[in-house]
Amino acid sequence: MTELDPLHVPPRITEPLRWEEVDSPPRYAGTTDKPVQYAPVVDRSGVVLGYVWANDEDDAAGWQYRRAGGDEAFNMGALWATEFHEAKEQGLTPSAALAKMTRAYGPEDPSHIVPESVRHAPNLQALKELAAESTEKRGLMSSERPINPRFAEDMHFNFVSGPPRYRSHTDKPVRYVTVVDKVSGAVLGYVWAGDEDDAAAWAPSQAAGARALADGGHWHARLQEAKERGLSPSVALSEMLSAPEGNRGRVLPGSLAVAPNAATVKALAAGDQPTVG
Repeated sequence: MTELDPLHVPPRITEPLRWEEVDSPPRYAGTTDKPVQYAPVVDRSGVVLGYVWANDEDDAAGWQYRRAGGDEAFNMGALWATEFHEAKEQGLTPSAALAKMTRAYGPEDPSHIVPESVRHAPNLQALKELAAESTEKRGLMSSERPINPRFAEDMHFNFVSGPPRYRSHTDKPVRYVTVVDKVSGAVLGYVWAGDEDDAAAWAPSQAAGARALADGGHWHARLQEAKERGLSPSVALSEMLSAPEGNRGRVLPGSLAVAPNAATVKALAAGDQPTVG
């Protein structure tokens, strides 16, 4: 048996690594230290979910969700990120993309940019602070701790009470259905409901990525509408089974199942298989 020289280093270890460059879709820069244009994005009832922003000088644009908006605000960001990606591929400047997105959505959609609401911030960090500190609830923006006087002058919006909503958590048993992509059959997520705690929500599939988050706006909106009509969570779920079509996804026939609690469904969403057999 030949002994190995402990000082010998195989040539493949010392050779420089070769990386092959592959094409990737164009993207706006995700940050800038220059002034930015921004506008609030609200849901159908006027809840501020976050802000879209743009800066032409650095060819930068993106979505900043409002922390107080919770899961719905975070999930809705995938839709607006996708819009920016498509605008970049079309060769639009960030400000032109912002203008296009303002025209593309209205109050009838799960979320939209408030018309004629474009504001200016000195930089992206200032907008992030606004999103983190603001206390807006409904009907647009109102900040108890404005970043500076100029921001305070810009933020004259009304505070109104919001619509009723199902609770987003329960430790009681729930029923749930699986939502799959209309084209590929990939699991996008699950809609679950529990009457005992008057709870219902959308759990996006981690495996489906941005498509699951973007499709969540549709299922969130349907649950909200059902609550506003006074339906119990289980009846709202039954409506989805009888009218299964969503934007990108649809409720999988025969997928109604029972879980011991909402956390179980969320865990399923975090570790489910990417496609349906």
